[in-house]
Amino acid sequence: MDTNLVLDKKRRFGLPRFSAFTVVIFLFLALYALSLLFPLGWAFTTSCRDAWDFNVNGGWAWPERWVNNYALAFRYFVVPVRDADGIQVNIGIAQMLGNSVLYAVISAVLSMLTSLLMAYVSARYDFKFCGVIYAVVIVQMILPIVNALPSELKMSRLLGIHDTFFGLWLMKTHVQGLYFLLFYASFKQISKEYTEAARIDGAGHFTIMTRIIFPFVAGTIFTVTLLNFIQYWNDYQTPMMFMPSYPPLAYGLFHFTQRSYELATSSPPLQLAGCMLMAIPLFLLFVIFQHKLLGNISTGGLK
Repeated sequence: MDTNLVLDKKRRFGLPRFSAFTVVIFLFLALYALSLLFPLGWAFTTSCRDAWDFNVNGGWAWPERWVNNYALAFRYFVVPVRDADGIQVNIGIAQMLGNSVLYAVISAVLSMLTSLLMAYVSARYDFKFCGVIYAVVIVQMILPIVNALPSELKMSRLLGIHDTFFGLWLMKTHVQGLYFLLFYASFKQISKEYTEAARIDGAGHFTIMTRIIFPFVAGTIFTVTLLNFIQYWNDYQTPMMFMPSYPPLAYGLFHFTQRSYELATSSPPLQLAGCMLMAIPLFLLFVIFQHKLLGNISTGGLK
């Protein structure tokens, strides 16, 4: 059959045209997606298996009978802490969820705002000190910070902010080098004619910043805040050191998986059930905001 005739039929009926490169890329991405979905599916099926079934048949077998490990994980997902009177109390998963929301949301917003404002000042103004700010951020990204934890703990106790949400939020209010550079590049791309036109109309510095410039980088602001939230949601070490009386879910999961000396929580299926409980809020967050997150990433790539 004539090649031109085949192409003419494809154009007439609207049939897609695939090249060999497109097919190879599609197969590669399909295999990559399966490599990500397979561990997730295995973790879910294993979290519903009986401990005896897991020990006898191994970790790659299909469950012989489905067991509700999530109810047990919810029951044993507790962290013992001591109150102001020295009495030990158990913090349940509901209270840990509230602690995680307070820690992750506010820390993510404060950390984003610090990088955003510092990048705005450095990129949109011509002061000599702006170059100093940029240099300091680059230097703090290069220099390694080793053995800073003991001094940070001592400083937080001396300031009286240890074991408080305020102290932890204050620690997270710092410039993040990578996000600072991201905001800096975004602000540099915005023409200063917008600022000059707003000044002619009588707008002040705050109005120009919030109503003229920030809407241009609204997608970047949302993406950075979301990534910060995921980072702090999964952080267990910092709350364990600086806020032991208010454990979040991440620290609860760490304590849950380390209780191997207890028979009730020593089975891998039950521990995987606890991990799945920890991942449910992040999964729902991605489902709700996937279009905005992926759209922002695509837009940033096109730029």
